[in-house]
Amino acid sequence: MGKRVVLGMSGGVDSSVAALLLKRQGWDVVGVFIKGFTNSRLLRGAKCNWLQDRKDAQRVAAILEIPIVTLDKEREYFQKVIKPMLRLYSANQTPNPDIDCNTFVKFPVLFALAKKLGAEFVATGHYARAVKAKTNEWELHMARDKTKDQSYFLYTLTQKELSKLIFPIGSLKKGEVREIARRNKFPNWNKRSTRGVCFIGEERMKEILRAKFRAKPGKIVLAPRTLVGTHPGAMFFTIGERVRESKGCKFFHKELRKERLYVVGKSGNELIVDRAGSKLLLAKCVFIRKVNFINSYICSRAGSSCKLKARVRNLSELREGKLLNEGKIRNRWVFEFSKQTEKLASGQSLVVYEGSRVVGGGVVSKCE
Repeated sequence: MGKRVVLGMSGGVDSSVAALLLKRQGWDVVGVFIKGFTNSRLLRGAKCNWLQDRKDAQRVAAILEIPIVTLDKEREYFQKVIKPMLRLYSANQTPNPDIDCNTFVKFPVLFALAKKLGAEFVATGHYARAVKAKTNEWELHMARDKTKDQSYFLYTLTQKELSKLIFPIGSLKKGEVREIARRNKFPNWNKRSTRGVCFIGEERMKEILRAKFRAKPGKIVLAPRTLVGTHPGAMFFTIGERVRESKGCKFFHKELRKERLYVVGKSGNELIVDRAGSKLLLAKCVFIRKVNFINSYICSRAGSSCKLKARVRNLSELREGKLLNEGKIRNRWVFEFSKQTEKLASGQSLVVYEGSRVVGGGVVSKCE
């Protein structure tokens, strides 16, 4: 029997093929299905078909003749991901719960079980690559399939974690993964990939927020200070989002209903909007906090700067710029774009790349 590896299995095609590839390579694979959320008592209005997902994972495990265990981590997920997410939304910020899910639930759970079972490694079905550099440090790189790359969600990984992580499908294209699953008669080979919040899947964020928060009507102000309408609550909108009547907004003048108006800022429960093409929708730099650098890199030295590229959301365009240490507050940095880019909301994550390598990332504190 080969070395043991604990593999997170979601019931999707990606982690299923990851299990197959690991077994073919001689690993002693233990599958783990994490029950992170249900449509039960913790968050009214959100839905997750976890029973079907677990069944899919178990069927693949049976085909591969590998053990699979279910871990109920619903309470941890609610406390460490959902509650902070709701708190930040109520404070007019826009968090990224998928990153928090990886950081505070998925990887801690998998590594804890690996230790308990005496497994040396942990694996997932993420589209990303862990590469050992000539310096003997481990690097996180984009996946070969740039259209499915998930490295954006993994920037909080540490050297200790990367040294024990395997991403079996990181060098494959999504079509290749599906074809492998089809040839091996996996029942989920053509299962649609989930979208939305980690563990919640297809549920839309706005529906979750509306189920949790009561409407709190406020003013819509056309920059600089013209009152033009009302909205159902600032927490339901993010920077750069279009405001329209279908989202519960009401305008005082009929002609404004046809205009493309976007959120450029918030002041308490007041939405500040402007027309498409407004300079107020653009930013030159982003201040980030809670920064994590994956490698010992020149950017980790205070006062240094280096030319890199940044991604403001998963699979968005890579934007050139410089990462600068602000120098005034510990572990607070500024990414200065070479060209003005779309304005970001506080709470979003900005991830920095050098080529295909993830340098690190952080949480947006302000954008200007």
